[in-house]
Amino acid sequence: MLKKGTELEGVITGGTIYQTAYSMQASIASPFFNNRGFSPSQIGLLNSVSWGIIGFASMPCGRLSDATTRRLPLILSSILGMVACILVYWITNFFTVFFLYVLLGFSIAFFTPNTSALIFESVEPRRAPVFFAVFYLATLIGASVGSFLSGWLSKNFMSESPFLIASLFFLASIPVYFVFIRNVKRPGDNELRILARSFNIKAMTRMLRRNKRLCFYGFSLFFHELGFFMINPYVSLFAQEVVGLDIAGVGMVAATWNIGSALGFLPWAWVTSKKGSWRVLLAHLLISSPAWAVLALSNSLWTMLLFIFIFGLVGAMDLPARRTLTAELCRGENLGEAMGFIELSNGLSGMLGGAIGGLFWELLGPASIFYTSSILTLTSAPFLYLTIKKT
Repeated sequence: MLKKGTELEGVITGGTIYQTAYSMQASIASPFFNNRGFSPSQIGLLNSVSWGIIGFASMPCGRLSDATTRRLPLILSSILGMVACILVYWITNFFTVFFLYVLLGFSIAFFTPNTSALIFESVEPRRAPVFFAVFYLATLIGASVGSFLSGWLSKNFMSESPFLIASLFFLASIPVYFVFIRNVKRPGDNELRILARSFNIKAMTRMLRRNKRLCFYGFSLFFHELGFFMINPYVSLFAQEVVGLDIAGVGMVAATWNIGSALGFLPWAWVTSKKGSWRVLLAHLLISSPAWAVLALSNSLWTMLLFIFIFGLVGAMDLPARRTLTAELCRGENLGEAMGFIELSNGLSGMLGGAIGGLFWELLGPASIFYTSSILTLTSAPFLYLTIKKT
């Protein structure tokens, strides 16, 4: 029987490799597809498809994880990412790009709630913010490496090469999960029966009815997430089209974003453990507004790097506080399902945000997405405060 500490090492190691792969393709995806004739609104719609899948699939994927422990969903997440990247490397057309976003949507839906639940299960609750931060720090180091590699590979080899190398990194994470993550399931159950039960909508609804505070909390963040996903698919495209950077510069911007986040995780996790998860999350909403707006002022490589570093540093406040608060609100029960529900809110806003961002880009200009998002994130602050204070 593997110890919990061993599983924690496994999810950190496997998750870091996974995020290296994911970042390698994500860092250059928007400018890569733009160069092949996809408009900003089309790229936004494809991102919306992906985030819609993440939203609606994360909760049942979390239920699957609660039934089987964490190994099977994590392995599936890597397999789907690998297949998606191989498809785009082999041939780039509308159908392969569409399937890239579909498969990556399911991949993230398997990965995110299960890693979050596994981390919380592996440590004492009071230490969870710090270990969430360690996990995100490690994965962001991997993501930074992936971003640098994608720009370097695109510039010095074929522009499609980051997708091929990303598929190999996805593959490399699978044996880590096999070795370190336990594979325990309920007696008498097989995987197909467990999978069918994971999509039991009535059971998911009952869980939310029992914990209305968790439900209100998930949707209190909707406007903040909508603003974020109006920005997220277009940062690299903004760097290319507006600031005028080449593909290597775009990779540097993505890596700097990750570095800012990585440097912020441990300090913000310490603040979260001392001051409380809801206070840090509320502060994140308030500080994000100016941090997002200034991105529109980028006019050179160095201003873009400075503002995206701040963007990442402020963004690091979110995840340790959000995951810890989610675990606190569900009181340690059905962790995978609860983490999946939070991703439902993410997915709904992501589905709308990508499409709205593309329309704003084309109708009102690229800077409009940053200013609009700045206003939206402020809108979530009073809803979060009222939800947490409601007893």
